[in-house]
This record gives sequence, C-alpha cells and structure tokens, in this order.
Amino acid sequence: MTSQRTVPVLIAGGGPVGLTLALDLAWRGVRCMVVEQRATTTDAPKCTLTNTRSMEHFRRLGLAGQIREAGISGDYPNNIVFATRLSGYELTRFSYVSRHEAERMGVETAFGSRHAAEQPQRISQIYLEPVLKRAAEANPLVDVRFGWRLESFEQDEAGVTAQISHTAGQETVRAAYLAGCDGGGSGVRRVLGIEMQGQQAVTSQLGIFFRSGELRSISPHVDTAITFLFNPDVRGTLVSVNGEDLFTLHVTVPPGVDLETLDPRELVRKAAGCDFAFEVLRIEPWRAHLVVAERYRAGRVFLAGDAAHLLIPTGGFGMNTGIGDAMDLSWMLAATLERWGGPGLLWAYEAERRPVAERTVGQSAANARGIGSVQAPEVVESDGPEGANVRRVIGERIEANQRMEFESAGVQLGYRYDDSPIVVSDGTPAPPDDDVRTYVPTSRPGSRAPHAWLRNGRSTLDLFGGGYALLRFDPETEAATLAQAADARGVPFTVVDIDEPQVAELYERRLVLVRPDGHVAWRGDDAPRNAGELLDTVRGG
Repeated sequence: MTSQRTVPVLIAGGGPVGLTLALDLAWRGVRCMVVEQRATTTDAPKCTLTNTRSMEHFRRLGLAGQIREAGISGDYPNNIVFATRLSGYELTRFSYVSRHEAERMGVETAFGSRHAAEQPQRISQIYLEPVLKRAAEANPLVDVRFGWRLESFEQDEAGVTAQISHTAGQETVRAAYLAGCDGGGSGVRRVLGIEMQGQQAVTSQLGIFFRSGELRSISPHVDTAITFLFNPDVRGTLVSVNGEDLFTLHVTVPPGVDLETLDPRELVRKAAGCDFAFEVLRIEPWRAHLVVAERYRAGRVFLAGDAAHLLIPTGGFGMNTGIGDAMDLSWMLAATLERWGGPGLLWAYEAERRPVAERTVGQSAANARGIGSVQAPEVVESDGPEGANVRRVIGERIEANQRMEFESAGVQLGYRYDDSPIVVSDGTPAPPDDDVRTYVPTSRPGSRAPHAWLRNGRSTLDLFGGGYALLRFDPETEAATLAQAADARGVPFTVVDIDEPQVAELYERRLVLVRPDGHVAWRGDDAPRNAGELLDTVRGG
C-alpha cells in the first residue's frame, strides 16, 4: 500500500547529525521527517566525545542537561595516558582536571575551553542517540521514522519527491528540501554522483567492545579519558564507554593482515598484558578515511555529517563537525522556507562548511601522523636501563607532538566563515596562521560570537538563535535604521543593549550583528549608511 505525505524538509539518516538537524529545525518552527533504515538507535559505541561547541548548540536546544546525565560522570578523570600495556609501563600522561573541577575552577580540561559556555561531555553514541531520538519523537513538528528506508528520490524546480519503504508498506514523500545525513556510505550522495576527494582507507582498525569488572583491578591506566598502547604486539587505544565496566579497544591492523586471522580475545589480553575476565560484546572492523565531498549541494538536496566528510577520529572532530553542519544548514533552510532568507542564502552553506571540513580533516591527519610515528621496539618493555631510556625518549616525543590532539580549542571554536557571501567584512586582517590549541575570542565578521557571562548569569550565547541579534554596547549609537530595514524585509531582528564594560571590550565594536547560528555577520562603531543593502547581503540577497 502506498500513501503520500508532504513535509518541508526530509532528512535521510537518524544518527546524531540527522536528529540534531531535525531538532533545530523544529526549534525554529519547521516541520520535518527523519527516515532511518535502522530499527533502533546504534549499538556501536563510537563518537565518544561531544565537544564544547556541540554542547553549546545542545544548550540552546535545552538538551545539555539530559546529555550530561546520560554521559560519563563529570567527576571522572580526564587524563590522557600513554602506556606499553594496560598493566605495563607508563610512557607519559597529559594531566587534565575533571569536567566538574574545570567548571568550579574556571580552567580548561581535555578538549575543553574556558572561553566556552559549556564544557565537553564524554558520551558514547549509544547513549547520545537515544537522548536525541526521544527529544525528536516528543516534538510534534518532527516525524521520526526508524525502520524506514529511503529507496529513491527525484527533484524538480519546486521540490523533491522521495519513495520511502517499511515492512508495512511504502510512502511517497514530497518535500521542499532533502538533507542527506546518511553516513559515510551515503546513498543520497551516490544518487547525486558527488565524489569524495582525499585519501581513502588510510588505516584499518578493529574495534572490540567488551565488558569487564576486573580490568580496573589489574590496570593503573584505565581510569582515564583515553589510554594509548604501544608494544610490539598491539597498537591500540582503549576508551571507557560508561566510566564503569564497558570499554572499547581499537586495534590498528597492520597492512596485509587478514582480519579473519585475528582473535579479538587474544588482542584484548595482549593489550592488557595479562589474562582477566571479560566478555566481548561486539566486533566492528572499520577503515579510516580523510575525505571531503567535492560538493555539498545539488539543487534542493544537501549533504551533512559523514555523508560530506570522513576523517580519522584523532581529536574527536568527526561527529562534532557534522553537528556544526546541521546547525548551519538548519537556520538557512528555515529562513528560506519562511521567505525572509534570500535566493542566495542556501548557496552559502557549502561556502561556509566545506572549508571547516577541510581544516578538521587536515588536523585529524596531523594528529594521526604524530601518534603513528611513535615506534615501540621490543626493548620498550625491558626492565633494565635500556628499556627505561627508550620509554623516556618515547614519552618526550609524545609530549612534544601530541598535545594538540587534546587541546584543540582553536579548531573547535576558532573556525571562521571568512569567504562566506553572507558575511560582511570590516576590512580587518585575518588572524595569523590558525592555532590549533589556542582560541582567541573575536567579533571579527565570520567568527563565532564570543561567549561571556552576563551579570544575570546568562551567557551571551543565550541571546542568539531565533533571528538576527544586534548587540549594542552604547545606547547612544543609532540602531533604528537596521531595525527598520529588517522589518521591511520580514527578517526577525532584535536589538540587545548590553551595559557591561568587560563584555563590550570583548566584542570590540559598539554594534555587532549576530546571525541565528551565533556567528557574526557584521560589526561597526556606527550604524551602516546602507542598512538595506547590508541586510540583503547577510540574508542572502
């Protein structure tokens, strides 16, 4: 039996990116449908970190608290350890405070930043997806279809017609736009004929998901954010999935080795350096890629998340870059559907997000090269002075090269939309070469508007979202012309007066125009002479 449904936005893929896009569209009042061929949320414990910027987005959606509750405790240690084996020698460690300590002390922790409104949250995708799915199902503007498959689609000048199927039957869905959030093997991307550019199959990995109540008793290195292992038998990474008894060991498979010949239980024992009781729950072979889609748009169809970029998970950029895609695409779709966005608005999506993906893919590759260059000769496990010296040299090399993997505020918060057609430059020079580890707040157009705590306890980021916000730091500065131009074009617009000198200093200009996604569109010390032209530019024509 075939029926037909009409919806403004159809989303293919119900992972974190697709569900986030749906939730943000609904937050903006736009109906959408999510089609996911899996019957339930994932049981693969991947994407273990929701970073500071993603948590800021979830803060606006009202989900940060639920994600915290579902994730690893805020008191759990955030240290990064490098060791020969789980019961072996420690090579070095990067010591970081827990999330709760970072919040109390106003300092940074692993993957965090004191310039963010939210600290990162360690949470496996097996716990994150249910939080997002429940929120989407509870929202009357989101039609969640798990167990449904996108079979085909065609587009014309007015919209997209898709065929979706379920064991109970088929439906025809007519949508104004289709978003392909359907993962690395994206069927949407294949239909569009869009190629991935970059390096395919850079490394092969075997993920071993296991349960053990004994591992902590035999290892001094387990209570950490991540444990990297270097020995002649196994190159691997251990991640705690729930902060208690669930773990994932990712083992690097040497070139030419047949996965069928590997014994997962033996690999876990070799990683531990001893025998202990454990139960293997899932085995997941995977390959790491360093690729970006050549295009993010074809007509009324867009790509986001892993459908648009794939990278090695060093640095925790993958899912978080996809969430950034969803947030950029969402407000542009909403503005276009509500008719205050101009005809060029949606073309800015690729111009803004593709360079971000290229940067994160590049940084992911650099992180992987650094850790991959560390060699572990047999003597690394020797009790004698030669072994001690080798371990010292390896530890020093790791210390010199790898901190940028865990201190990446410049990547998480410092990305800019410099070349966007909907950002109005003020002529100031771009900052010097991007610094991976350091984020310097700025209101330069294209940048993320800086976070600062206001006297009322709110963050400046809490002021953004529904439309354009014009922050005014001097009440005598004229703002009426911009407000009138916005009103004439039906653009949602609010003037926010802030009489707080420290915040004014941070924002650098008397007037700062912030977009619905929290990025700066324009700034100046005086109202623009051409307010109408300015508004037309930032809304896409």
